[in-house]
Amino acid sequence: MNIQRILFPYTGVDEESDLLVQICRYARAVKASVTVLQVVEVPLSLPEDAPSTALPKMEEAHQLLECAELIARRNGIQVEVEVMQAREVGPGIVRAAESLPADLLVVAGVRSAHHPDEPMGETIGYLIRNAPCPIWIGCQPNPNGKRELEG
Repeated sequence: MNIQRILFPYTGVDEESDLLVQICRYARAVKASVTVLQVVEVPLSLPEDAPSTALPKMEEAHQLLECAELIARRNGIQVEVEVMQAREVGPGIVRAAESLPADLLVVAGVRSAHHPDEPMGETIGYLIRNAPCPIWIGCQPNPNGKRELEG
C-alpha cells in the first residue's frame, strides 16, 4: 500500500491528540502528507452552505485545528487543515476523503456502551461501510477489559 495522503478527522479529545502524534511519526517515516479535518455539522434549519458566521461551532473548529497544527509542528511535520460543513459528520468525512483523495483515513475510536451493535460509534460504522480508502482505527484499550474477560 502506497500512502501519500493521510486524512485525520480531529475533534480534539485526548485520545485523538495522542493518535495525531503517532500519525505524525508515521507520515514522516513514509513521507506522506497529512490533512487534519474538522467537520462542522450544519443544522437542518440552515442551508448546508450557510455562511460560517451563522455556525457557532466554526470558531471552535478553527481553534482545534490550530492545536492540531501545533501538535504536528512539535512532532516535526506540517499538516494541512480543513474545515468542512456537512449535515452529518460521517458523510462529510467520506466526501473529504474522496476529494483529497486520501490514501488512508485514520480515526480515533472511542468505545460506546450506548451502541451495542456499533461499539465504536455510529460515525466509525458509517466510515467502515462507505470510506473510499483503507481506514486505521486508533483505539485506547479498555482499562476494564481484563476484568471483563475474567468475570
